[in-house]
Amino acid sequence: MKITIATILNQFTEWVENKKPISPATWIDAAIKLNVLLEGLDEEIVEMETLMSEAEMELIQKDNPISKTNILKRGAIEYKDYLSAIARKKRIEEFIRLAKKRQVTNF
Repeated sequence: MKITIATILNQFTEWVENKKPISPATWIDAAIKLNVLLEGLDEEIVEMETLMSEAEMELIQKDNPISKTNILKRGAIEYKDYLSAIARKKRIEEFIRLAKKRQVTNF
């Protein structure tokens, strides 16, 4: 089975919901994997931001006001997916921070 960000986070969600203890080694192992997999999410976010920037430049060249441009550029992508990707990245970064703290507190 392929390891993905979703599979790791879903497994931890299941353990938390079922109140299963999670060892410090498991936290660190998951954090390392998430850190490696974060590259793909970063690339996804960069691609969406690039598309929005290109759309913004086109709109500015058509003499649209900046306020209107900021709204219209979101139409170049699925903005909801973009916001979800940003939120997922923040959760992963926090997971990694917590895993590090969990590892330190158990020594």
